[in-house]
Formats: sequence, structure tokens, C-alpha cells
Amino acid sequence: MIAHFPFAEDLLKIQALIDILPVAIFIKDPESKLVLINRTCEMQWGLNAKDLSGTDGSQYFPPDQMKQFLAKDQEVFMGAAQIDFEETVWNSALGQNRVLHTFKKPFYDRSGKPQYLIGLSIDITERKKAEQRIIEMATYDMLTGLPNRTLLKDRIEQALEHGNRNHKLVAVLFIDLDHFKVINDSLGHDVGDLLLKEIAARFVSVVRSEDTVARHGGDEFIVLLSSLDSALDAEAVAQKIMDVLILPFLVEGKELHISGSIGISLFPEDGNNMWALLKNSDIAMYHAKESGRNNCQFFKPEMNRKAKERHAMEVGLRTALKRDELLLHYQPIVNMHGSKAYCLEVLLRWQHPKRGLIFPEKFIRLAEDIGMIAQIGEWVLRESCLQIKAWHSQGYKELPKLAINLSPGNSGRKRWWLILHAFWVRPGWKGTA
Repeated sequence: MIAHFPFAEDLLKIQALIDILPVAIFIKDPESKLVLINRTCEMQWGLNAKDLSGTDGSQYFPPDQMKQFLAKDQEVFMGAAQIDFEETVWNSALGQNRVLHTFKKPFYDRSGKPQYLIGLSIDITERKKAEQRIIEMATYDMLTGLPNRTLLKDRIEQALEHGNRNHKLVAVLFIDLDHFKVINDSLGHDVGDLLLKEIAARFVSVVRSEDTVARHGGDEFIVLLSSLDSALDAEAVAQKIMDVLILPFLVEGKELHISGSIGISLFPEDGNNMWALLKNSDIAMYHAKESGRNNCQFFKPEMNRKAKERHAMEVGLRTALKRDELLLHYQPIVNMHGSKAYCLEVLLRWQHPKRGLIFPEKFIRLAEDIGMIAQIGEWVLRESCLQIKAWHSQGYKELPKLAINLSPGNSGRKRWWLILHAFWVRPGWKGTA
């Protein structure tokens, strides 16, 4: 550990002092040969001081890495100034690379000429890993490993700048999985999460390396396609996505099937900024849902108008019950073999304050989508029973059966008929349903 260094009698004291320090310390001569190193330095490099003393260490480090070491040494000696930098060093003892923050400073002789180089090196590998982890948590989805919305926005802005400079199209594909909630509700969120990971991997497999697949949240994904020549390129990718999505998934021994609805917006036709493209692709996706799901739709200005109408309808529907705007009509169902009505069908209507009477086909699907269908169904049953009571109070002896069309949930595709022979319950009466 001591070689060609003045005041050698003091080095033993210096060695004892620096050996207790938790940072690596080394001294080199103008030829980059090591004169002294401490124990922390030995551990960082995974080498013994006896093997390094009097050498530049080139026999122990990769050539490219050694070239960097020597260049930094000469920078100190030639410039006679302190430098600090981060570098990745191979640790032969651990068999892995470590990230070091190194400081190098010249040690001058009495004439002011740099005679030795004193170095200090701090292992910052774990700190770097923690920083990288923080970056990943902030920019990547923890479940699928895909870019999240934060990173996606940055990628879209870069793609738009590149597309604008090179007169290329940029496409934003908004993908929403069809009926994914059914899988979560029936098989559990653990299975749903595993399925999302498999879906994400399939999406990545059908796009180019320069494209971005991001998880937008829940069961929604965004695919960013940059530098396209035509809209047909975006449609081709959308078709590939639907093709790989419709293939069966095997998750925990269960064969699962799912599809997706895709909305496509294009730069610059459908928007010249990130927010417009995301909004319009979302609108196009809802149009794909309304068109039967498992298909893709390009954004059209007409969709925007319909989206605004839908939003206005949603706002109105949320307050319709409170404002007592819903009402029931009762339509007789007559036996073909006679003239007597054996049942009344209960028909729901919405008396909108501005649009007038609205029929259920205009708002039932919306009520299912926004989670209001159960409230409306309960209201219909309650009002029907109240009507039965009113008829009884008016002296009608034969109370009619009521046929009520109810929705079992939010799917919007199934209906079941509840034949309700409704009586207002009081002592001695029985109600059947």
C-alpha cells in the first residue's frame, strides 16, 4: 500500500485514519499508478491493495472502463483542478456494476506542480436505484409496467412536435375493454389484474418499438402511433389489436374471452394538441360502444355534438328523480280472444323541462351506464304500487296485474319481465310478485 510516496513514515498513520472512513480513498501518481488505497476502496473494486499497489489497475478492469479512468486522471493533472463525476465501475467481488460518485483533486509539490492525485469515491448505487424507482412509480403503471398518463402526455407532445416538423400523421387510439367489470365481479380482482397484464403484453406485441402503449386507468388503454403516412395505418393497427384481443386468455387455469372498443383520433385533422386528441378519441370510443362494441371508429365532428347531447342528458337525468320529472303510463294488454284487458303494461316516460316527453329508448341505456338504473327501477316499482293503492281507494274491486319492464343491471342488453300482481299491503291482504 506504500510505494514511491514521500514521508513514508507518516503513511501508516494516514492509512490507519482513512481505513476507518466509509468512503473509498485512493492516491495516484502522474502515471496513474496507485500509491495508496483504503479498505473501503478495496471493497468497492473487489480487489486487494497489494495487487493494485504500484499499478494503474488496467489488468483488473475492462479496457473501455480503464480508458475513462486514465482520461479523468489526466484531466486533473493537466488542468490542475478538482473534478467530480459519476461513473459505473465493475465490482469483481460482487460480480456486478456499481455506480460511484468520484472526486479527484491534485496534490501539489512545493513548486506548485501537481505531484499526486487524491481521489474520493462514494457508492451511490442504492440511491440511484431508489431514484429510478421513484421515476418509475411516477411515470409507469405498477400493475402492467406500461407508461402511465403522466409519461403518455409527454410522449404525445413529442410525437406532435415531430409530426408537425415532418408533416406526418399522429394517431391516438383509445381502447376500452368490453364488459371487463363482469370478470372482476365474477372471478375477483386478482384474476382481473392478471388478465390486464396479459392484455398489455399483447398490445405491445403488435405495435412498433417507437409507438407507445399506455394504461389510462382501470380497463382503459391508450396507443400512440407516430409518423404515420395515412389513416389506414392507424386502422390496420387497431385491427391487429382487436385480433389479438379476441384470442382466448388462459389465466389461473381459466379460459377467458374479452373484446375491446377502439376510438381513433388523428393529428392534425381531429386536433392539434394533446387534450383535443385524447378527448376526441374517447368520444370515438363511445361511438364504437354504441355501434355494438368490438369495433373501431374514427372521430367525426358529428360525434362531438352527440357527446355534448349525451352529457347534457346525463346531467338532466341525475336530477330527474329529485325534480319529479319521471312519470308512468299504463297501457292495457288485451286478450286476443276477448275484449277484456287482463294486464296493464307500465311504461316509463321522462317529462324533460326543455325537450318535452322523452321515451325510454333515449335514456335507459344512459341510466345503465351511469349507475342510475337501480334507483329508477325502485322508483317504478314504488310508483306502481302507489297507483294500485290509489285505484283501490277509488273503489275498484278488481285490481289489475302490472307488467313492468326492469333491467337486471348495467349491461343494457338483457331485460326480464316481472309480472306484478301488486296489492298495497294491509292486514288481511297478500301481495305477490
